[in-house]
Amino acid sequence: MVVPAESCRPDLGSIDPVRVVVRSDTLSGAGVYGGIRHVVYVKPREFNAADTPRIARELERMNARLLSQHAPYLLIGFGRWGSAEPWLGIPVSWSQISAARAIVEGTLPQMNPDPSQGAHFFHNLASLGIPYFSVAQAQGEAIRWAWLDGLPAVEESNLLRHVLSPVELRSLIDGQAGKGVIVR
Repeated sequence: MVVPAESCRPDLGSIDPVRVVVRSDTLSGAGVYGGIRHVVYVKPREFNAADTPRIARELERMNARLLSQHAPYLLIGFGRWGSAEPWLGIPVSWSQISAARAIVEGTLPQMNPDPSQGAHFFHNLASLGIPYFSVAQAQGEAIRWAWLDGLPAVEESNLLRHVLSPVELRSLIDGQAGKGVIVR
């Protein structure tokens, strides 16, 4: 489900904070997007920038499986997605994450580059209507790790976790205010 940006400006203030899975004040996109139950995320406690090429290879395999199952997913990781420099983010190509229908780039103390500025996937994201959330570590509990970690794993490795939400996840983005949330 995609509601065009010009027809929707969601009221983010009316959302129960308990339902929020991701919150961001820096993003691209506008409108309401739904239809996601799968979440693939890089495990924050195990993250090491030296592992980013391996993370990209594991994501490619998970993406291929989810793509073949027609299962769109929320992708959460650290640093810049698609960075050519593995020490600044996860060096994926578009084909390695093409089934993602919402993408979050977060930061950690050991991976804290400036947010992406539009060079990597933004043409594909804009043309496909895929929201892109940047979440700085300074935003506090902007990603509900406890909720994600509490979901049973569909698949898990040392670096990645694939979970299935019991309810549909929806992205609500106020493009004019530059704020958005992903809610359950």
